[in-house]
Amino acid sequence: MLWNIIAAMNKLAEKLVDLARTHGLIRPCDLAPLGIPRVSLTRAVRRGQLERVGRGLYGL
Repeated sequence: MLWNIIAAMNKLAEKLVDLARTHGLIRPCDLAPLGIPRVSLTRAVRRGQLERVGRGLYGL
């Protein structure tokens, strides 16, 4: 069960990185239509997958 949670979190992180590659910058409001929780941005920043560029802006 724990493995499933970790796998799901990794998939969300991959989606975020792909989104950042495609669009350059990501805003939290961009995630709602995709079904990605906002907390995924914070987790991706902690892991070093994304960088917080400014208030409400995230990128690679």
